Amino acid sequence: MKILIIEDEKRTAEQIKRLINRYDNSYEVIGVLESVKSAVEWFGSIKESPDLLLADIQLSDGTSFELFDQANIELPVVFITAYNDYALNAFKMNSIEYLLKPIDFNDLRRAFDKFRRLKEVWFKAGINEREMLRNNIKPAYKSRFLVRSGNS
Repeated sequence: MKILIIEDEKRTAEQIKRLINRYDNSYEVIGVLESVKSAVEWFGSIKESPDLLLADIQLSDGTSFELFDQANIELPVVFITAYNDYALNAFKMNSIEYLLKPIDFNDLRRAFDKFRRLKEVWFKAGINEREMLRNNIKPAYKSRFLVRSGNS
């Protein structure tokens, strides 16, 4: 799994990397971005798409919500912040989880477990749709309806 971290505090970004490796060392952190501006530029010239975004809300040049306004991002996000004031806004933005700093391993583990479960559900739903298309199976629709009109 490829993960992109948006965090302006280097120590926190390093801590997040260590926690990710502790959870599963096959997960790859493909980058650490420190500002809204650098994130917008990165998504503008995207080379490889991450599977999951871990984003601090309060960054040095604004909030990560501004990133979603400026770039078309359709990725699941785990928001990490020191403030609980943004929780409602976070869940409007593809949020999987909302973690408060300092980050605890168990909280991050629960967020990753939740992401894995959701990903499995999305994958299974996608397989069913593809099987229907591949086998040219058309869903059965009703061809007759009983309608009441007045007394008849």
